[in-house]
Amino acid sequence: MSFTSKVEKLRRTPNSEAIIDGLKGRLGDVSKWDLRECTADEVARCIDKLKYSSSCGPDGVSNWTLKNLKFEIIPPITAIINRSITSGKFPSVWKTSRVCPIYKKRGSKDEAGNYRPISLSSNIGKLVESVIRIQLTAAFEDVLPNNIHGYRPN
Repeated sequence: MSFTSKVEKLRRTPNSEAIIDGLKGRLGDVSKWDLRECTADEVARCIDKLKYSSSCGPDGVSNWTLKNLKFEIIPPITAIINRSITSGKFPSVWKTSRVCPIYKKRGSKDEAGNYRPISLSSNIGKLVESVIRIQLTAAFEDVLPNNIHGYRPN
C-alpha cells in the first residue's frame, strides 16, 4: 500500500455502524455503558498521583498549584469535570499544547538543531483524563477477556 493510498483511506469518513457491529460480534452481548459524574474523592486521588512540577501548559496552571491548593479546588474542579462529562465537551484549551525548545547540553546554543521540542499540555486537561480513565478502566475490566493482559492493572 502506498503512502497516498493510506492518506486517502484516512480521509474517508469511518463507518461507525460497521465498527460497532464488528465489536458486538466479537464481544457478544455487552451491557450499555456511559460516563457517570465523578466524585470529589476520585478527583482527590488523581491530584495525589500528579508529580510535583512547576511547568504549565497554555492554561497557566501547574501541578504544583493543583497539589498545594488541593482542598480548596476539589469542589470547583469536580464541578468543572462533571460539567464537561455531562455536556460532552472538552474545552479546546485542554487540547492544545505549548511547545518549548530545550537545549540538548551540547553544541552551540545559537543553532536550532541543538534544541529538542517539548509539549506542555494543560494539567487540568490531564487531570480530567485521569478521572475519566478510572471509569474506563473499570468498564474494560467487565468486558475484556481474562487472557488479555496488556495495559491492565496487576
